[in-house]
Amino acid sequence: MDPVTQLGFQFAKEVSTQLITLSTGLLALTIAFGKDLVRGPPRARGWLGWAWFAHLLSIGAGVFALLALTGTLMPVDPATRNLQFGFNVRLFAGSQVVAFAVGTLFLVVYGWKSWSRAAVEQAAQFDVITVPADQLKLVMNEQVAAGFDVTHIIPVADERVVAVLKKK
Repeated sequence: MDPVTQLGFQFAKEVSTQLITLSTGLLALTIAFGKDLVRGPPRARGWLGWAWFAHLLSIGAGVFALLALTGTLMPVDPATRNLQFGFNVRLFAGSQVVAFAVGTLFLVVYGWKSWSRAAVEQAAQFDVITVPADQLKLVMNEQVAAGFDVTHIIPVADERVVAVLKKK
């Protein structure tokens, strides 16, 4: 086998092996922290499930790509040996790359939707009001009755008070 062909098969094997390793790592990482990840909003959880599916598909296609590379290098009938990447190798290698890219994109979308939703929910738990100092007790009683706890009271100029409230 000439050195260029040998190098081509070696690179194809390495790419497939690396993508299998990366997909396995991403799956292991997201499953290990799954209890924290699945607490995200229900709409975002679907993205995580599809990401897992795509990475599993990438791993499977990678294994079949390696098998196809082996079959190309060592065919059953050595007389039919053709040292070119055939449809069998291209199909599985291409499927692996596409599935990996899609799975990674779905993980990014899941992270974005979870993070942005969590930031909005956390911000919705707080409220900041400014009231005249002489009305502070009345307003605070109303806010506590409405389901807020007073976390901070900050005096500001002109006999006004800023209060930071948190939902119970």
